[in-house]
Amino acid sequence: MKRGISPLISVILLIGLTVTVIAFIATWVNNLQKTTEEFAATQQEVLSASNFKFEVTDVVKTPNSLGGGNYKDITITIANGEYTIEKLVVVEYNGNEKEGTTEMPVSINPYETKSVKIPLPIKISAVELIPKIKINNKELLIHNAALKIKI
Repeated sequence: MKRGISPLISVILLIGLTVTVIAFIATWVNNLQKTTEEFAATQQEVLSASNFKFEVTDVVKTPNSLGGGNYKDITITIANGEYTIEKLVVVEYNGNEKEGTTEMPVSINPYETKSVKIPLPIKISAVELIPKIKINNKELLIHNAALKIKI
């Protein structure tokens, strides 16, 4: 005579399966909530930075004696908006060709006007300045505020 599993063992197996499924769902919901909160915080930072503005009010070109005639300096005067500019990313162009990228620490406070000297190879015909700001201890590169300057 064949016998199946006892009712006690089947109840224990069902309870174990139920607890496992509930634990899996609880972990998934917890991770989903954390991801959603992080995404919302990032979107808030991007939204805060979307109204970021800065402008170059003056550009002065001078020869650079250190480069033996192969370099030139530009001194730019930057009028800042409501955020501290921690760094400037300087993208160098020779005609339409991108030649290089440099990250310069500048620390320009909100509503401050500051002059920054940028040494460049003589062949560079334009630079693009992309500000990097810090919001909630995260550095954000503000591409929509980038300025291109012909030299």
